[in-house]
Amino acid sequence: MKSLKCIILIIIIASIACKKEEKTIQKLQIPSISTPWMSQLMEESPNEEIYFSDIFIPAAHDAGMYILRKCNLGANSCNTQTQKYDIKTQLEVGYRMFDIRPAKVGDKYYAQHTTSCGGLGCQGDFLKNILQYTNDYLENNNEVVIFVLSHFCRIQATDTIFTNMLQDILGGKIYKEIDNEPYFANWSLNKILGENPTHGKIILMFDEGYEDNLSNRRNGYFSSEIMQLVGGWSNKSSYEELKNDQLSKFKNYQPTPTSIFQFSYQLTQNETLAVSCALGQQGNSIYALSQQSNPDFPIVINRLIESHEILPQKIPNIFWCDYGDKWMIDIALQVSKIGLSK
Repeated sequence: MKSLKCIILIIIIASIACKKEEKTIQKLQIPSISTPWMSQLMEESPNEEIYFSDIFIPAAHDAGMYILRKCNLGANSCNTQTQKYDIKTQLEVGYRMFDIRPAKVGDKYYAQHTTSCGGLGCQGDFLKNILQYTNDYLENNNEVVIFVLSHFCRIQATDTIFTNMLQDILGGKIYKEIDNEPYFANWSLNKILGENPTHGKIILMFDEGYEDNLSNRRNGYFSSEIMQLVGGWSNKSSYEELKNDQLSKFKNYQPTPTSIFQFSYQLTQNETLAVSCALGQQGNSIYALSQQSNPDFPIVINRLIESHEILPQKIPNIFWCDYGDKWMIDIALQVSKIGLSK
């Protein structure tokens, strides 16, 4: 029966899906540029070291998927697109951590969002565009950005062409370890930027390809294992289930000197929802799901503060989401100031 359903589904999708080189959800108004929030925290606490364990970082899930290229049959903006702004604008609305999944297709390098390497999904923006947007933003803003690079497809993290692209575009903005501090939680914004910085810095974290050793650190290639993450992805398509799962994980979280807690607040389409997107039912899109979770998150945070579950000694540090916007900055400042008050 399952095989028959799959065959029928493939026939339906093949008959209605349209493969396009490039498409986005809609033409969106770009928000006005906001104050870089990390710089604001440092200006407000000029005599303090600000560590990653002290602050709350908005993080972009599948950050390169604000534009779609080379979609497979059945993949479209409804079931593949996760962000609405390009990387520079994502930075302007408050994101500081980015989930980037590099792929090589032909002789070009993209971000991608697929079920597997070569599986159902789309390519996103070109990697060179993502890197250039980041470089341009950091040229004028003394902020710290983190790229988490994973799910490499037809390319390895250590490939010369890929590493040369990183070095050629980002150059001196790549942070290279000099103090040998073992864990990300204990890195300070102040030391990463240095005294009297003239531009921002980017930290390159790899889920694969690089061991955690001094040589790689000094070259600016960090294993994501040093982040010591607690919490994580729920794989839920129901918002109530997602919220309950994430809040349970935070309630049970016991902070340590090296740990970082992450809210993974993106809803995940189940098979039925993904297929409905292929059939043209936009009401079940990733964007529509984000409109259930995103507006409620500030309320969730305020309740955690009011109930004393968020305390100076216990804050969430990372917030992964789809379709983030400027509202994230208020939460980043609100929670970070609590973390800095200990």
